[in-house]
Amino acid sequence: LEEAAREVRYGFLLDVARATNAAAVATGHTRDDAVETVMLHILRGTGVHGLRGLEPVARFPVAAGWAGAALPLLRPLIEVSRAETVEYCRSLELVPREDSSNRSTFHLRNRIRLELLPSMRKLNPRIDEALLRLSGIAAADDDFVSSAARELWKRCASPCGNAITIELHEFVAAPPAVQAR
Repeated sequence: LEEAAREVRYGFLLDVARATNAAAVATGHTRDDAVETVMLHILRGTGVHGLRGLEPVARFPVAAGWAGAALPLLRPLIEVSRAETVEYCRSLELVPREDSSNRSTFHLRNRIRLELLPSMRKLNPRIDEALLRLSGIAAADDDFVSSAARELWKRCASPCGNAITIELHEFVAAPPAVQAR
């Protein structure tokens, strides 16, 4: 259900972007969303790539087939906390709209936000910083291994009709993390 709702939201944003010839889409994801996403990925058993969590600039998450798949997704508030955004709105006498479903513990992300992270903050008041630091380290590692895998691909893979030939000796000599990519 959570994934279906996410797809509907991004589909709506994509429709608006297409209708307005937008060069990018910006969302209101905050630092809190980034922390929750890393924790959510950990609980689901992610690899290094999933530990990256939310990034300030990403590719728009759409199904292949629409030319806008390369549309940038911008998160200008990713380093600002949810509390700071609420306070800023209050200072301007704005009332942010909050989805009432955010208070329900039915969805896993909400349980992480409302129960797990508050419990973790009692054990480590700086857990948010620790998770974001882990995310940054994972992103650097992920970029490095991806780059090494692209270089390996250039050296050992060659198209052969409807197939690809892999130079086995070159492939096997590469580190396992690069081979897996």
